[in-house]
Amino acid sequence: MRTNNTGAWTYFDSVAMLAVKSDAAPLDEDFEQVTSDLAAQPQLMAIVVRPRGSPPGARQRASMQELISKRSLRMAVLTDSKVLRGVCTALRWFGLPVESFCDANLEDALRFAGIRADRLSLARQCFEELLGHVEAEGSRERSRANLAR
Repeated sequence: MRTNNTGAWTYFDSVAMLAVKSDAAPLDEDFEQVTSDLAAQPQLMAIVVRPRGSPPGARQRASMQELISKRSLRMAVLTDSKVLRGVCTALRWFGLPVESFCDANLEDALRFAGIRADRLSLARQCFEELLGHVEAEGSRERSRANLAR
């Protein structure tokens, strides 16, 4: 598992799994770190991401769009946010294979990403561990922020 100030990511088979820990938009340097790491994975076929609050900025969306287009990646976004679902729709207008899924539909997102049926249980476990790590980190950061007040 790899981490930075904005979130964490890991790989399962040929799928990248990302989780954001902050409600704020991702920091540019963190976003660049993630996209550089994704670009360096020759076997990568898809991305499953669980954002939290604000969607990525315009430059970040363009960077992700370029990566997805150049590598012909599929991207599943787990969110209940109508704003983020709208971003996914906009990316599809550009012909990108991006689909949004409700948070409760993780297995559908994993299937969209190309995880085989016999690997779904392990992939789900991997993603849930990633989410658990990110949630714990986010809770610690919120506690520190509250203590600093």
